[in-house]
Amino acid sequence: MEEYLFLMWFVAVISLLVVGFRYLSKGFDRWMPWKRWGGLRFVVQLLSVLAYSLLAINSTYYGLKEWLTKDPATPDQFISMNLLGALIIVPFTAFYFGFYFLRSWQSSEVRNQTLEKENLKTQLDSLKNHLDPHFLFNNLNILSALIEKDNKEAPRKFLEKFAEVYRFLLQNKNSELVDLGQELKFLDSYYYLIQSRYEDMVAFDNQLDAQSSYYFIPPFTLQMLFENAVKHNTITAKRNLRFELVREDSNLVVRNNINPKLTPVESHKSGLDNIKQRFKYFTDQEVQVSDDGNFFTVRLPLIEVEEA
Repeated sequence: MEEYLFLMWFVAVISLLVVGFRYLSKGFDRWMPWKRWGGLRFVVQLLSVLAYSLLAINSTYYGLKEWLTKDPATPDQFISMNLLGALIIVPFTAFYFGFYFLRSWQSSEVRNQTLEKENLKTQLDSLKNHLDPHFLFNNLNILSALIEKDNKEAPRKFLEKFAEVYRFLLQNKNSELVDLGQELKFLDSYYYLIQSRYEDMVAFDNQLDAQSSYYFIPPFTLQMLFENAVKHNTITAKRNLRFELVREDSNLVVRNNINPKLTPVESHKSGLDNIKQRFKYFTDQEVQVSDDGNFFTVRLPLIEVEEA
């Protein structure tokens, strides 16, 4: 009878602990969330678990003892059951808390990664929709100046390139990646607009080979880097701005010389930060930025995908 009583008591205690711990955890998640209460939550929940465990051990033993033997439990028997129960509570509580915290940590990591992806996605969409507010105004001024020169060919070609720029913007507004070949065609059109304004005071050396077209990058990345270089550097007949585009291993290197303006343009580096976040969305390789005082260099990791 005693062996049968012990077996029933053991099964009942374990069942009550599993169910009770689960409901206690859910209750504490609602009333004392970890992020807000932290250490206090741990202490209060631990004390609650111990109190509930002692209640489960003693009430279960008392109930089974009365039901099966009609013989009330003695103080010595209660002490023995509590000591035996402690051998159950300690490892069971440790296992439960370990399992619970591991599962909570995994859920938290999944939520954090999801939120991070959503945040990066928002930044990606924001940057894809970005175009310098003065871009349209400046290029319309250039077009006006070309028309005033009474040169019919120059305004027509300028408008063609201008249309190509906006066509690419509209076509890839919702694209997350474009192949490097497309981006370079877009950059050629954009560079033509820059050159129409500064003429021979800007130069572009593209050293990419044909195989580079098999890689992908987020759209408008190169345009942003060229735009920033024009914005932050002096461009005169004596101080030309030179761009260089070259592939080094699995990186696309964009480099321009530095001609600092006498009155520097305030920079929040939001463009570069957003570019870094856009690449982070697709690859673990980081965008590297360096400034040695003579050249400003950005190394962009080239992205390979199975399908465009």
